[in-house]
Parts: sequence; C-alpha cells; structure tokens
Amino acid sequence: MKTKTNILSVHRSIHDVFAIDAFEMLPQKNQTRHLSKCVVFWLIGFRFSENSLNSGKMSEENGKQSVSDNPARKENHPGVVATEPYVTPKKVDNRKRSYDGRGSKIAIVKSCTQELLLNGESVTRCILEDGCDYIQKVFRQSNFERHFRLCHPVAFDVLGIGPPSEKSSSPNTEPAISIRMTVQRLLGGIVKLVTVHGLPFEAMEWEGFTEVVGPLLKAYNLTINRHNITAKAAEGVNWMISQEVNGRMISLKMDIVSKMYRSMLGINCQYINNSGVVTKRNLGIIELHNRHTSQNLKEELHKVLKSFAVNVGQLTAITIDNASNMVKLVKLMSDESGSTSELYDSENEEVNSVNEVEADDFEGLEHDSPEKPAVQEWVRVLEDFAPDESITAVRCGAHTTQLVVHDVCKQIEHKDALKEIRKTVKKFRCTEYKAFFDISEGAAYPSLPNETRWNSDYKMQQKLSQERIFFEKLGKQYPDLDLSNHWDFIEEYVTAFEALYHCTIAVQKLDTTLSDFFIECIRAYGRIWEIDETNRFKQQLITAMENRQQKLFCNRVFRTAVYFDPRLNFNGSSLLSQAQKEDAVRFCLQMWTRIKSETKCSENGSDENDSAIANTKNTPTTDSPSCSKFSLNHYLTRTIGSGSPQTVQLTSLEQRIRAVQYQKRIDADAPFSTIQYWAAKRFEDPQVWEIAKVVLGVPGTQCSIERDFNLFNLTLTKSRSKLSSKSLQDILTVRTNKNLVKPGLAYMLAKDKQTLEELTTAT
Repeated sequence: MKTKTNILSVHRSIHDVFAIDAFEMLPQKNQTRHLSKCVVFWLIGFRFSENSLNSGKMSEENGKQSVSDNPARKENHPGVVATEPYVTPKKVDNRKRSYDGRGSKIAIVKSCTQELLLNGESVTRCILEDGCDYIQKVFRQSNFERHFRLCHPVAFDVLGIGPPSEKSSSPNTEPAISIRMTVQRLLGGIVKLVTVHGLPFEAMEWEGFTEVVGPLLKAYNLTINRHNITAKAAEGVNWMISQEVNGRMISLKMDIVSKMYRSMLGINCQYINNSGVVTKRNLGIIELHNRHTSQNLKEELHKVLKSFAVNVGQLTAITIDNASNMVKLVKLMSDESGSTSELYDSENEEVNSVNEVEADDFEGLEHDSPEKPAVQEWVRVLEDFAPDESITAVRCGAHTTQLVVHDVCKQIEHKDALKEIRKTVKKFRCTEYKAFFDISEGAAYPSLPNETRWNSDYKMQQKLSQERIFFEKLGKQYPDLDLSNHWDFIEEYVTAFEALYHCTIAVQKLDTTLSDFFIECIRAYGRIWEIDETNRFKQQLITAMENRQQKLFCNRVFRTAVYFDPRLNFNGSSLLSQAQKEDAVRFCLQMWTRIKSETKCSENGSDENDSAIANTKNTPTTDSPSCSKFSLNHYLTRTIGSGSPQTVQLTSLEQRIRAVQYQKRIDADAPFSTIQYWAAKRFEDPQVWEIAKVVLGVPGTQCSIERDFNLFNLTLTKSRSKLSSKSLQDILTVRTNKNLVKPGLAYMLAKDKQTLEELTTAT
C-alpha cells in the first residue's frame, strides 16, 4: 500500500502534464502497472496516449499503433501526446463506411486526423497514411481535404469526399523496374534522335516521347525541349575536337555543296594518332552567304580554324577537287604561312557548283545554278614546283580517276553511243514495259545514269551485259528498246573500265594514303594492259592514265608518301629518281622542324587519348576484286626493279631518313598497310615515325566529306527546309561526329554548371 501511495504521489505530480482524468476508474492492479510504466517512459522522454490509460492496456496489446510505437513519429515529434490511436491506410475504407451513415464530410475528415500536444500546444495531425508529417495548429477542413487530395490521392479517392484525384484515380498496378542509366547516356541518346536519326525538334514535346522518356528525365530533374536539345551537345563535341587537334599537324579536306538555294562549305580534318589509327573529324558544314570566291572561302576557313584554336602552321595539306576557287584558296593560305603553293591561281574564279561533287557513293543533290560538266572546273593541274611550300594542295584520287574516264569518254564516237544507251535505259521504266519485267524471273532494271557519277554508267552497262539475253528479247518485242547496234560497245566498255571501277571503290576507304591510291592506279593500269588489242578503249585509257600519273609526281607530298612506302621505294627501286629522293629527305627535315615548333609531340610516348575515341581502325590494304590473274608485284619488278635491302649506319635524323630508301621490299600483292608498317617502328625510331604519320596522314581522297554531304542531304529536306544556319550546323556537327557526343556532354555537364542549370530549367 505504501508503494501504491508513492506511485500515486508521483502520478499527481505529473497529472497536469498527462491530463489523465480517468485514472481513478482503473482497477488497482492496472493502476499500479500503468503508473510504473509511465514513470519509466517519462524518464526517457516518452508519453503514452489517453486511450492506453482508459483501456488499461498498451497499444500493442489491442493491435493499435500509437505515436510512441511509430519510429517515424518518434523521430519527428518525440514529445507528442496523442489523443487518438493511429489509423493505418487499411482502415480508411472501414472508417469511410462508418461515417457514411452520418453523411458528414467533416466527420470523415476528422476521423483521419488526430489531436496532439506538441511542446505544450494543441495541434492536429494527419493520420491518413503512415509516414505523413502534416500538422495544423488550428483544424481547417478544407486545408486537410486539399492535403489528402495532393499527398494521398489513392486514399482520398477511397474516402469519396471529393472528385477523383488527377494524380491517381486508381492504384498503380504496373510493375516497377530498375535500370542503370547515366545522365550522359540519356542526353546523348536523346540528342542522337534529332541529329543522327532525323527526328524533328518538336519530337521532344510529343506525348509518346514524354511518356517513355519523361520518367528518366524526371529522375535527373532535367527538362529537354526543342531549344536546348542540340546546342550544348554540339558545343561539347567541338570542345572535344579542339582538344584532339591541339598541337597536332593535320590535313584538311574541303568541298562545297548546294541544295534548295543554300550553299554549304564542308571542312574535314584528318590525322594519324600515335597508335597508328587514322582519325577524321568534321570541323563544320558552314552555310555560305557570299560568292564562292577564294577570298571569301579563305575568310570562312579562318573562322573555323580559329574556333578550334588551330593555327595555319599546323596545316600540312588540303585535299580538294581542283576547282579554281579551291586552288587559289590553298595558294592564299600557303602565302599567309610564308610560302607558295604548288597549284597556281586561276584567272577565272568560277562559282563552285554542286556538279563538282563526284564521289561514287554520293547521291546527286538539287542545285541552284545551271548544270555544266564538273570537269570544266578541274582544268588546273600541278605545274609549278616550289621546294619551300608550306601548305600543299592535293588532288582527290577519286576525282583523278573521274578525269581519266572523262578524257576517254569525251571523244565524239564514245559520247554519242553513251547518250543513245542512256536514253534507251530510261525508257525501260515506262509503264507499258513494266509488266514484261514483272513476269520475267530474275529480271531487274539497269541502274539509271547520273551525269555526276561515272560509275553509274559502268553499273548500267554491266547490268545490260549480264542480262544480255533478256534485253535482246525485250528489244525484239519492242523496237524502241532495241540495243542491237550497241552490244559490242557495251561489252568492250565493261571490259575496259572494270579495273578503274574497282580502283575507285578501293580508294574510298578513310585510311587510303597517297601511296595506296598510286598502288591502285598501277594495278588498274596493269590490268588494262592485258586487255585485247581490239578493244576500242584500251589505248585511250592507257594514254590518259600515263598523263595523269606524270601530273601526280609533280606534287611534293605525293612523292614523299611514295618514298615511305616499302612496296614502291626500296633498295634498287627506280620509281623515284635520285633527285626526287633527295628532295623527299629535305621535305622530311623541314617537316620535323615544323613538328617541333607547332606541335607538342612526345618523342617516345603515346597519347593516352589517341585510341580512346578514334573513329576508325586501320586494316591492311587488300587486293581489289580481280578481273584477271595480273600480279602487281611482278609488274613492279619489271618496271622499277627487284632490289635487296642494304644495311647502313644510323646516326643522325637525316641519315635515318635517307636509310628509308634502302628498306626491305614488301610484296605488293599481299595485304599491307603502310601506316601500320611505320607504327610498328614507333618505339624503334620515334622521330621518323612522327614524320611518317604526318606524311601518310595526308588523305588520298575527299570521299569522307562527300559522305558528310550525304548526311546534309538527309537533314535538309523539304519538311525541314526552314532550319536556321546555326541549328543545321549543330545537327551536322553532332551527326558527323556522333562518337564524341557522350564524352562531349560529360565535359559540358562536369565543367559548365550553367549547362546543367539550363537543362534543369523548364522553358
């Protein structure tokens, strides 16, 4: 009894704090047990609910959860006194039904709240769902209804005290998934949708797009729209390119294309990294707003080089198509660097038209100016030799092959026959003859001729030759399609031009060096020699190729590339004269001086970034599809000698460069890569390797820029004809350098806080 009196005195001392009125109504046994627990929990800072006292049982005994039993509530309100038991979401529906009979909305709302004492003040707390911390000092029904609708939409719909919640009218039964996704990968993929894959900018606002990609963007708190989708990606790509070309000797490829009354200047750069990988980057496809004179092109080129922090001294050569304005442009750039170019100026600066785009894989574009033969722009050749030139103009190998074909086909007798054959082939596609092709098994239309692609003529006549029996029957049935007078011409044309066709295909690879192009020319030349003498094209082709070969050797960079190729230059080879070999040595020494002054190359190390994001791997050059048993190696043995390697003492750099001409001969018929050959020697002689990779890095063709123009053709369509110059340039920058999108975005997000702010701000 004394113990009970002591406990009662303790209870009365804290009676005002607990506000317990029903204590005397409890049985004596329950009073003693309850007060003992109250004292213990009071000492550790917790208080029990009034319901627990009235029932004489703890909340865990009757299955009800109190604030003191809820860890989340302990954390948020350690000093709360609860006046009602906590109601779990499972009891929401039962509570709604219990109050439906009363028909009182306020009663339903009050049933989902709880009155508490917080720091001595009376407050009302939401108990609709576990984990909610919403509290009001003064109970307001409308505020609680809004809170239920916004924060507990599913439970709010169950209560039925208002219209269905917009957030969730029914519980979400869809399975949740977890994926690994970086912000760079997410943004890079979205950027490629509107650049590489050609989706319009408004696709970012399509309902289907937002439903699929929206949750991922929300997870990163990003907002993508038509205004910010490509600008930052293009900026990051340009930054990556500027870092790659910083301190490197590079070569350029330039050309112009026109479409829908808009002219674009394409500029590619190319170099070989320390791992021996040829890397091509598109510096820009810039819209031209002025006449295409050499001076205007020079100003545009300067702007592009400045944006990438490239100075003129870093340029080794510029591969062009020999248009007069391009020729003079190279001369102006070379003069600016302190020397003269090998290609002399043209007196008449013609506007470069789209007809100058001649790559085999290039689809003809619409053009604004009247058509005229592209070869009219290619009449300037390498005639003046300047031993101290800085920037060299290199003729595109694919265009050179085109010139050989033109030199032959421009003859009147050949020109008229080709015209008649083209006219007949176009008639094949008339509706009245379509049924004949449909019912004939294996029959197919010949390729349509394209005036800017000589290969289209070859493919057209090759198809006619392969299906000669079918087309002869067709000609007998329809006199308008009769080719009886031209079958001999077709057969001889296919036989004579097959070697040049394979040559054109072989030189379109990105890693084609100037010596690789020359090897393919010799291969085609040798195969043409084996053609029967009765072929009307043989002698004319041989003469045209010999003339072009002589002009090729007027180029100093071309001769130096041949000097480094062991298939062509070896001990005993007579391809290069002694004077030409000495000039190649001087050129290499001058190049080494420029490398030391303009670049930051390491004499014995390799660039860590070289192989990380290179876009092409070198593969040994393989023989093009053979049309005879011609052996290039045997032909070279007969023409330039066999030779044997000679051992020389290597001391100075000049002596090591001279020793190149005494190297072991490589079989020209076997697969071989000149670049990989010298890359394997980079640790043995790093200085010679630095020179070799600059010389061999000069592109033999500009076919890569023609492929970029194909992407331009696919981007600037009638449905996207209103793209601004900036948007078009950004799209093409990303699309032609797509392997730099992710690292470029990573840089922009890591270094530029403003980029992330712009992407996380809705517009």
